Amino acid sequence: MSRIHGPFNPRVGGVPPRAEVGAPKQDPASGPQSPAQAPIGMPLQNALRRPTGAMAPRTGQLPGARLQNGDALRMPAHRLPNVMPNMVALRPGALLPGQRPMAILARPQLAPMGHVHVLMDLLKALMSIRKSTLAGAVLAPYLKALQQVAANAAAPVKPAHANGLSQVRPQPTTAPAKALPLKFAPLYQGLNLKVTADTLPTFTNADLVGKPAKLGSGAFNTVYAVQLKKPDGSKFNGVFKPLGNVENGWVAAATGIPKHDPQIAMRNIATLSYAQKLGIDVIPDTRVAVLATDLSGPKLGLVMERASGKPAAEVDAALLDRADVRAEVTKLQLLDHLTGQGDRHGQNFFIDVGADGRAKVTGIDNDQCFGARLTDPNGIKYGKGRANYGFRGTSLPPVVDTEMAAKIKSLTHDDIRGMLGDKLGSAEVRAAIARHEGVKQHIAKLEAQNLVIAPADWNKPHVTKLLDSGNSYVGRERQNALVRARAEGPAGRQPNADWA
Repeated sequence: MSRIHGPFNPRVGGVPPRAEVGAPKQDPASGPQSPAQAPIGMPLQNALRRPTGAMAPRTGQLPGARLQNGDALRMPAHRLPNVMPNMVALRPGALLPGQRPMAILARPQLAPMGHVHVLMDLLKALMSIRKSTLAGAVLAPYLKALQQVAANAAAPVKPAHANGLSQVRPQPTTAPAKALPLKFAPLYQGLNLKVTADTLPTFTNADLVGKPAKLGSGAFNTVYAVQLKKPDGSKFNGVFKPLGNVENGWVAAATGIPKHDPQIAMRNIATLSYAQKLGIDVIPDTRVAVLATDLSGPKLGLVMERASGKPAAEVDAALLDRADVRAEVTKLQLLDHLTGQGDRHGQNFFIDVGADGRAKVTGIDNDQCFGARLTDPNGIKYGKGRANYGFRGTSLPPVVDTEMAAKIKSLTHDDIRGMLGDKLGSAEVRAAIARHEGVKQHIAKLEAQNLVIAPADWNKPHVTKLLDSGNSYVGRERQNALVRARAEGPAGRQPNADWA
């Protein structure tokens, strides 16, 4: 029997398959002479052997890049497990560049569900076309294994991708057809964005009311004002920020966020999840959307509630003297220490007092957080040295209230893993746990010093004395507001008075 080292495809060139010396001749298209000669139950590593000869891919190509799908229909049955993974690489949108499709068969339990379903479909198609006992015997074990993995899809899947920091990152995936429209798959693949219930697009162009209006461009992003229709028919005013696959922020680089795979969507969603877990309302509702902002076509991005009020850098000191405002701002500060958000300057959170008299604080632009290198909650503090001059935060607050202390102390390591494990890498989750422990230790010290106060006591004089620009967002923005007021004087506001 001839051992085929690679199917010869005259359309793409190469050399014909060669037979080993001394092996009896056989027509490759006819398969083995009898089932007894076929490698039924062949070891998995043999089935996953890379093709050689004309089938060997060039450097930088996907495995099987020179293989045509039709070639598999002319292959001997015992070669189908080897050919089938190569076919997957040719299926548009099936795999991401650089991934090894044969590894999915080797360890299907670690594969993204979208890939598992693609392989199952191809196996079934091959088995239906090659209607032979041999084909069924060879392919059936692999199909059974994939079906078992699909049946257990609800169980946690161990991530299988490590980045340069040796942290394991959630495996990107294409969603099953019912979950993600096929036309959106390239957008997700381009950003290496994992498809989950949290990242499916909530809004598309069909939900737009009018055209997006450009709000402005920051150092790295352009944002748009959008009005969208909710499923109940009501309208929603939000801000749309297209996602990119590069993060150039100083804080991101300093804290270990990968520049070329920053997972910005996951970091924003993880921040919202953390706030919700603590029961604090300081992060805007954040959803994934696919919207067209110009003629270049639809973009994958984040839609957030439009923050009400003014940026903290523009409010008066009197507003920052209110007890409820201080409490809400400190909630946001503590959340930043927990998430490692080191870019919270005065333009990145808004303060508002509604018609009902209630204070509302909203932290925006939560891209540069959850870095794996930042394990100390005080690490977000601004400093004059090279190591921390780019941070925009402060040290931990000198006082907290009883409600905040109770919520943070009740959070467990399992709670943190549960809310972040499907969004961040394992090293990032471990860093989040370390920061949480640091904040708990800080609260324990404050308790020992009788500096855990009642929520109504935030405007007490002794509390005001404790809050300064180095340990509190409230103290920092209050001091800046007083400086602006002195600069304006009785003549009114001076041009550029609030420029840093």
